[in-house]
Amino acid sequence: MGLFKKKQTIDPVEFLVLRNELVELKERLDAAEQSKASLEDRLSSLAATTMVLSSNAKSDTAEIVEKIESLEHRIENILSNLKIAAKRPSYAGRPEAAATAIWRLRRRVGKGLMAVGRRRRAERCRC
Repeated sequence: MGLFKKKQTIDPVEFLVLRNELVELKERLDAAEQSKASLEDRLSSLAATTMVLSSNAKSDTAEIVEKIESLEHRIENILSNLKIAAKRPSYAGRPEAAATAIWRLRRRVGKGLMAVGRRRRAERCRC
């Protein structure tokens, strides 16, 4: 009647081949998992480093902009004071004295700007 079928026999060689393939597949899966974990660690380390560097760059940029604005404001004040001083009687008949005062002021401001540039370059070189 067919209620009981004859049990199929399994070839031992084929069984061993399949078993070896399964073991190899498991080993490759474990190696892939280890590699994935290593890459995740590196990626998180790089992300943390990037965040630190970008926050430093933003704060450095903001500091530089603030210093430049401060210097521009100082220059405007000094130039307006020089214009007022040039109208005074002490400079009225002596334009060369006013020019000399302006030249000295520009020289002082230029030295200040160069010092800021040197400090920035020195800070970058320390990294």
